[in-house]
Amino acid sequence: MASFIKTHPEAFISLEIAISPEVVAGVQADNYDLGIVGIEPTRAAAKLIPFRKATAAVVMSADHPLAAQDTILPMNLDGENLIGFNYRHARRAQLDKLLLEVRAYPKVVAEVSSSTAAIDLVRLGVGLAVVNPFPSVQAKADGVVFRPFASAITYQAYFVAPDHRPLSQTARHFLRHVRLHTPKDAFSEAV
Repeated sequence: MASFIKTHPEAFISLEIAISPEVVAGVQADNYDLGIVGIEPTRAAAKLIPFRKATAAVVMSADHPLAAQDTILPMNLDGENLIGFNYRHARRAQLDKLLLEVRAYPKVVAEVSSSTAAIDLVRLGVGLAVVNPFPSVQAKADGVVFRPFASAITYQAYFVAPDHRPLSQTARHFLRHVRLHTPKDAFSEAV
């Protein structure tokens, strides 16, 4: 947002943070010109424009013994304190199934609803977490490291546009700006 505002001083941006269904509903109700969601809504009442695809990562404290590994295998989580996602997240069931298949039994010490909350708990020494690394890995959180998680767990981020009207000029410029200026990272790619 900051770089967009600096290069488009005539523009005004209002940032609202909400869960994906509220973002979709807000775009459709013309409360927002454009949205970005980190999960595919179950019923899209708006136009979804693919933005980034990411592979799962394990986030842990920088001094955790697993931090020395280049890639974390599902069986490496056996016995570890795990910050899990609430069961309403599809990736939670996917992770649970994967861990069961390899007979890895981490101790779930907390459940959260966002990668940000999981990373904060990791930073505070509660355990480790399997997260969507985009865009969190770009924030360079102090004291934590991200390692690729050897699994088929992937995440998709989308721009949300209204399906009943064209994007405003500012929204089109912002979407293009975000695409062009999102830094590259080892866990995600543009789609």
